[in-house]
Amino acid sequence: MIDKIKNLIDASENIVVLGHVNADGDSLCSAYALKDVLSSMHKKVVCLHEEKPGDKYAFLQGEYVVFSEDDKYEFDLAIAVDCGDESRLGSRTDVFKKALHTINIDHHRTNNNFAEVNIVKADYCAAAEVLAELFSKMKLDISHNAARLLYTGIMSDSGCLKFSNTTPSTLRIVADLMEYDFDHAEMTRMLFDNKSMELTKLSGYVMNNIESFEDGKITLISTDSEVLSKYNVQECDANDLINIPRSIAGSEIAIEVKERGGKIRVSLRSNGSAQVDRIAGAFGGGGHLKAAGATMEGMTLENAKVAVIAAAAEELKRCGI
Repeated sequence: MIDKIKNLIDASENIVVLGHVNADGDSLCSAYALKDVLSSMHKKVVCLHEEKPGDKYAFLQGEYVVFSEDDKYEFDLAIAVDCGDESRLGSRTDVFKKALHTINIDHHRTNNNFAEVNIVKADYCAAAEVLAELFSKMKLDISHNAARLLYTGIMSDSGCLKFSNTTPSTLRIVADLMEYDFDHAEMTRMLFDNKSMELTKLSGYVMNNIESFEDGKITLISTDSEVLSKYNVQECDANDLINIPRSIAGSEIAIEVKERGGKIRVSLRSNGSAQVDRIAGAFGGGGHLKAAGATMEGMTLENAKVAVIAAAAEELKRCGI
C-alpha cells in the first residue's frame, strides 16, 4: 500500500486535496499538512474547499481555493481526507472522480472505500493521526509547520486528548510531533479557548434552550439559520455547539438538530455505550461509535427532532440503559 501511494505521488504533478464540507479542525489541518508535505516534494498542490473556512480557523494559516462551478479543474491525483464517503465532498465530487488517480485517507468506520487507494483507520482518533503515521512509514521529513498542523488536527478530533478515541499510539504520535519547534499551548488555546463574542452569546442562547428526554439520558439542542443570523455567527464557526448538551451530567446521547437552507443536519455524540453511528445510519448518515451525523431532507425541524429522539431512545433501550 505504501509503495502504491508513493508511486501515485511520484507520477503526479498536479494534486488536489479535498476535505469534507463544513470543514472542522481535523479536516482543515489534515488538508493543509498534506499540502505542505507534497509541496516540499515539488508537487503543484491545491487545497480545494467547498466553502471559506470559519474565522476561528484563521490561525491555521492554510492556503486554499474555494470551489466554483465556473472554474475548470484537472488534476493527476485527488486525495480526500477525513471524508467518510463521496457525499462528504459536496459539489467537488466530480473534481475527485475526474482525476486520473484517487486516494482516500480517513478514520470513519462507516467509510465505504470510494477511492482507487484507501487508507481507512477506524480506530484512529483523527485523519491527522492517520497522516502522521503515513508520513512516518513513507520516511518523509516533515516541516515544523506540518507538525504544528498534524498536532492541532489530532487535538481537534480527540477533544484535546480527552475523548475515548485517544489511544497510547495517539499519545506517542503527539509526543513525536511536540519535538518540533511550534507553540503547542498556543495552538490548543486558539482551538478551544478563543471564541468570538458573537459565538459566546449564541452559546448562551443554546444553553438556555437545552431540552432533555428519557430522564435526562438524551439531551438536545436545536438551531436554525435565523438564529445564526441573529447572533452573526458563521455555520462553520458553530461546529462545537454539540459539546454543550454532551457536557450535561447524566447525558448518554447528545443531539444537535439544525436547519440550514431547507435541509436538516443532525450531530450525535455518545458519552457511554450507545453507538450513535447506528442512529445516524437510520437516517442515511454515519460516522463513529461515539460521534456521528446525518442530513435529513423533506422534514421540518420539529419533525426531525421527534424522529431522532425516538431513534435515540431505541438505542438506549438496545443498550439496556
